Amino acid sequence: MLAALLVVVGGTWGFVALADKVTEGETQHFDNRIIQWCNRHPGPLWLQDAGRDLTALGGVTVLSLVTLGIANYLLISRKRGAAVLVVAAIVGGLVISSVIKHYVSRDRPPQQFRHRVSVEHAEAHRRQCLHRVPDGA
Repeated sequence: MLAALLVVVGGTWGFVALADKVTEGETQHFDNRIIQWCNRHPGPLWLQDAGRDLTALGGVTVLSLVTLGIANYLLISRKRGAAVLVVAAIVGGLVISSVIKHYVSRDRPPQQFRHRVSVEHAEAHRRQCLHRVPDGA
C-alpha cells in the first residue's frame, strides 16, 4: 500500500515538474530537435501510414464510438455499474486532458517543423496500392 502511494505521489510530482518546464518553454529546443529528426527520417510509407492510423485511434471520435459500444454491451449484459464506471473514466480522462491542455497552453510547432503530406507521398502511396496483388492471383 505504501509503495503504491509513493508511486502515485512520485508520478504526480514528476508530471507537475515536467508540465512546469513545458509552460516555461524550457523543453522547446529539445522538442524542436526531435521534430526535425523525425522530418529528416520519415521512414517507409507503410510506417507513416501506420503512425497516422494509430494516431487517429486516439481521437475523440473513435474514443467516443468505442466507449458507446462498450457501455451498450455492458448495459445489455446487465452490468450497469461497470458501464457507468467506463463512461465516467473516459469522460474524466477527457476533462483532465482538456484542463491540462488549457493550463499548458503550448503553441503548435513552428510551420517549418510541421509534417505535411506532400504530393510525392500521395503519388507514391497510390502507386504502392496499385501494385498490390491479391492473394491467390
